[in-house]
Amino acid sequence: MKKAIVTTLSTLIFTLLVCSAALAESSNFNAQGRAVVPGLYTHYDRDTSYTYTYLSISNITDKNVQCKVTILDHDGNDQTSRGYVVSGHYNQSSVPQVPSTNGEFDIPAYGTRVFVLADKSQRYCIYGQAIIEWNSDDSKKSKALTGTMRYYGFAGSIYSVK
Repeated sequence: MKKAIVTTLSTLIFTLLVCSAALAESSNFNAQGRAVVPGLYTHYDRDTSYTYTYLSISNITDKNVQCKVTILDHDGNDQTSRGYVVSGHYNQSSVPQVPSTNGEFDIPAYGTRVFVLADKSQRYCIYGQAIIEWNSDDSKKSKALTGTMRYYGFAGSIYSVK
């Protein structure tokens, strides 16, 4: 009986240590500020039926800011990998993408980046939220970003921007 209790406790402690380490690795972004953007919607059915979401995020400071965007669907699942980050002029033939990893990217002083939630790899529909976090080298900054959200869609032969 004692051996079974020791084995159970050892397994529980090991599981807690492994889970804690995994959570610590996934949450290493030290945010100074955060905003939750509700009402996010995006879908892809086929090339003639989709809605993309654009999160335009501007740095309103004179220092570089590190930004992290996390997209959560209606069940709280992370859907960030369905998006990418762009800057500059955006059109159908040229998309100047910004390097990003897991939704993390830099925004230069007074710069703007757009997180585009658009995935044509499979059919999906997401009602959810975006969590936008930021940090900078200046720990005294309390506000660094401002932003907007807009949708771009196509249904049959009709384009729609909201």
